[in-house]
Amino acid sequence: MPTAFDMMIQAAFADPNIASSAVYAPFANSTATMAVSVVMVAQEDISASPFAGKASKSQIAADVAATQIAQPAEGDRLTVASKVYTVAAFKRDADRLVWRLQLRES
Repeated sequence: MPTAFDMMIQAAFADPNIASSAVYAPFANSTATMAVSVVMVAQEDISASPFAGKASKSQIAADVAATQIAQPAEGDRLTVASKVYTVAAFKRDADRLVWRLQLRES
């Protein structure tokens, strides 16, 4: 039986005001693609913060429901609004409901 958190995550990724449609392509099988919903996230690199005397740098990330992607891998591709990104790293949240994909533009 789904928990309240499961239902909240599914509702957020189904909401077009929060999530965007994307196409995910595993690196190992570039012909196999799947439609997914993503929440794009801009993260500030705190190691290059203005307080350290350096310019801050934004990194692009995308959150994807774990029910949509079983196991991401480095090198996988994500296309969002005709922009193609490559997965550089990934991690799962503490509740194992969402993958955070660290992306770089391809």
